[in-house]
Amino acid sequence: MAIVAVRYPMSDEDFDRTAQDMFNVLIERHPVLATFLGIHDYDHLLEENSKQFVLEETQIIREFKKEFEAFDPKDLSGGRPLDLNLALYLFDIELFQLEEMRLWESDPGGAEGVGEGLFPLFTREFAPLETRVESITGRLEGTPRYLEEGRTRIVRPVRLWSEMALESAQRFPPFLELIVHTVENKVPRENLESLKKAKKEALNALEDYGKWLQEEVLPDASENCILGEERFSKLVQLRRLGYEVDEIRALGVRYLQESKEALSQIAESIDPAASVEETKDRIRSNHPADFDGVLEAVRKAIQESRSFIVDKRLATLPPRERLRVTETPTFLRAVLPFAAYFPPARYDKVQEGVYIVTPPTNGEELLKEHNYASIRNTAVHEGYPGHHLQLSSANLNPSIVRQLSMGVAAAEMVEGWAHYCEDMMQEMGFSTSPDVRFVQLQDLIWRACRIIIDVDLHCGRMTFDEAVEMLVREAGMEKASAVAEVKRYTQYPTYQLSYLIGKHLIKELRDEVEKRMGDGFSLGLFHDTILYAGSIPFFLLRRAVEDKIAKLEEGVEDLY
Repeated sequence: MAIVAVRYPMSDEDFDRTAQDMFNVLIERHPVLATFLGIHDYDHLLEENSKQFVLEETQIIREFKKEFEAFDPKDLSGGRPLDLNLALYLFDIELFQLEEMRLWESDPGGAEGVGEGLFPLFTREFAPLETRVESITGRLEGTPRYLEEGRTRIVRPVRLWSEMALESAQRFPPFLELIVHTVENKVPRENLESLKKAKKEALNALEDYGKWLQEEVLPDASENCILGEERFSKLVQLRRLGYEVDEIRALGVRYLQESKEALSQIAESIDPAASVEETKDRIRSNHPADFDGVLEAVRKAIQESRSFIVDKRLATLPPRERLRVTETPTFLRAVLPFAAYFPPARYDKVQEGVYIVTPPTNGEELLKEHNYASIRNTAVHEGYPGHHLQLSSANLNPSIVRQLSMGVAAAEMVEGWAHYCEDMMQEMGFSTSPDVRFVQLQDLIWRACRIIIDVDLHCGRMTFDEAVEMLVREAGMEKASAVAEVKRYTQYPTYQLSYLIGKHLIKELRDEVEKRMGDGFSLGLFHDTILYAGSIPFFLLRRAVEDKIAKLEEGVEDLY
């Protein structure tokens, strides 16, 4: 007699317990991620960095994947069916990265990993400085172990990534010196002495690590730094963007051609007698007279864009949300020459993002980067309703699974949203000047180049040097900046195409929803549904929007 397995329905409580178990395990194994999310129990620790740790991680993910596969979405309520699909999607992406991409065997990293552990402890004022310095000291004390373990991973080193790791190690000492200088006379003497001792040991370990890279890694390193067409295509399929690789590339080519034509037209409308390059120089020359003026202009643009969102009812702002504009701390200026945005942690009570702006070091030339048109457009992209509003809104989603959706897994939503906001805000009447439109089109050309380079570079159709030349020729980049860009592109395949494909997908979805809802369509409602769904991949974002419309048609109201 055959034995038939009986499947018993699993409850919402079972799912929540499994999700919490997964979250707890990952947070404990990845203390830097915990800090990023605002969980401070592990702030003094660096994670393990060995080959054995990676192999264990792979097995843990496979085991959790089996547990989640046991659930039937029909047995779950609320947002859990979407969370189930998201968890399985995240497992597949992570397993692909660990088992098929295997950058962990080829990219030594090292100093970069240590820096990521120290960075949030300085940039976020979630605790007194003394407490944060103790955590920084703990992570520096763990640095020799972290670097030593990292050597066990590297069996197929890539020359470019090894050179980048060496450069990071060589640039790290001034960064640590600046940390010590920043906290001197601000913490008790014993804390400072402990920090200095840990810093010295970390620097010795970094020096040894650099010698290892030079003497043992680089001589036998491979020149191959691309993913390859087969694996690149598989990653695109796993991300479920709705387009094949060549279709994505064709979109990039189309946007590049259209944007170049539009740029020429807008330049002619600004000054019929000037070339595109001359128009660019004129716009860049229209900037505040000094750095105090830059900060004032940035704060004004941030406030005006925030007010515009509220007045036009384009989105619902989260409670306790705010964005602070400040001068870049001295210890970060070497690595952040222009500006950067740091989002609030998920568990921070006050959802304060920080937008830092770096003072110029070479007079007017760097002030040109802070021209009025760029300031205006960047306020939308980084602040309202771009990254800051999206990430602080996503932090309110109660799902534990969605807190772990980050990086390449949801890049088309996060990066695509900020890029979409640039066009949307101008469409709604914010920053309608031709100068701002010129800057937006320049950025659009850059994003179109990113699609083409991302595809062609990793499919072996374009060399590294050709990618650099394209950014210089088409996007108007300085060569040094273009080289730095392409270096990053080699490490994160499919991420760079996410900006423009994400914007394209969001605009397509908006058109579909508006057509379906007719007079009942609300741009604010559409945006809120996206913002408060969390940072999730587009194929699930579409489902969240469809679920929201269905609830509205049934007369059911809820934010998530």
